[in-house]
Amino acid sequence: MLFSIFILVESYGLNLGSWRMPGPGYFPFGAGLLLGIVSLIELIKTLRKPISGPIDTGSEPLRWQNIILTLVSLVGYALLLNRLGFILCTFFFVVFLRWTMTSRRWWNTLVVALSASLGLHLVFNLLLNAQLPRGIFSF
Repeated sequence: MLFSIFILVESYGLNLGSWRMPGPGYFPFGAGLLLGIVSLIELIKTLRKPISGPIDTGSEPLRWQNIILTLVSLVGYALLLNRLGFILCTFFFVVFLRWTMTSRRWWNTLVVALSASLGLHLVFNLLLNAQLPRGIFSF
């Protein structure tokens, strides 16, 4: 909740604009507001739970290798994005994460990775007209 308050204050200072002509703080303000609402709902749900017995800290231990693999793959994604392009780099990123973090079948991993990379390309490049790196698909 504190982070959402920080986002709200900082984005308000960037000029929200109006509904028809949003300013630079419009989207971050909406995201901070949504984060604050979700945080408040979770806080209320947690406070309403009765305390019965010892607190469960979770049954799974923290897997440091997954955290390190995720950070390394994010750095690799950032380094290869301009060379390979958005679609191919996102495809390999999703394949890597699904193979290392979950035990899915290879065809499931490939379908999810292809769907994610093409779906994100559709949203960002075609619908939002964002200029994403094309890499080897520069044609």
